[in-house]
Amino acid sequence: MDINEAKKIFEEIAEKNKDRHTNSLLGIEGEKAHGYRVLSWVEKLEPEAPTELRIAGLFHDIDRIANPEHATGSKFDRTSQEYLDHKKAHAKRSADVTKSALLGAGAEPSFADRVSFLISHHDDTESEVMACRDNDLDVLVAADSLSYFDSLAENTLKNFGEKQLRGKVQFMLSKMPVRFRKILKDMRLENPLINQIKEETLANL
Repeated sequence: MDINEAKKIFEEIAEKNKDRHTNSLLGIEGEKAHGYRVLSWVEKLEPEAPTELRIAGLFHDIDRIANPEHATGSKFDRTSQEYLDHKKAHAKRSADVTKSALLGAGAEPSFADRVSFLISHHDDTESEVMACRDNDLDVLVAADSLSYFDSLAENTLKNFGEKQLRGKVQFMLSKMPVRFRKILKDMRLENPLINQIKEETLANL
């Protein structure tokens, strides 16, 4: 299976669920855009990324498209254990949806397992990510975090305020592998408050 085949599956899942109520503020189209944005970051960070990693980038949050009723992360304190548990459950559902879709399209079980593994760990803590000792997982986690800052942080601030933004920034940065943090440090964000919170959080990690 190649990335173009995977994109067709991704689009089919989104089309199937486009009329369902979703708790995601981004909506189906916004969640799709985020998937493609993370894929883009994967390809920037790792130009020779294997297909399994590229697919994991695209599908990592497919749970919010396939199971929109579960898109309830915004109700939690982003620094709480409850939020961490919610994120792990979300990652597992995304992995399960992806594995089922890939197998249904004829992918080899070992291929589907690899993609599922990466997705299931994309919202782990930094220590859990490090324990996996997996370069592809490092890239996926970094791509997700970088995508948040260049396209989604503004949404968090607008809809939930500074306190929730600080919690989300802490979560996204604390899981990001250290070797990729310099990219974010060098990234100048347009919103001065978001940029300030990013800098303060990086300095305290």
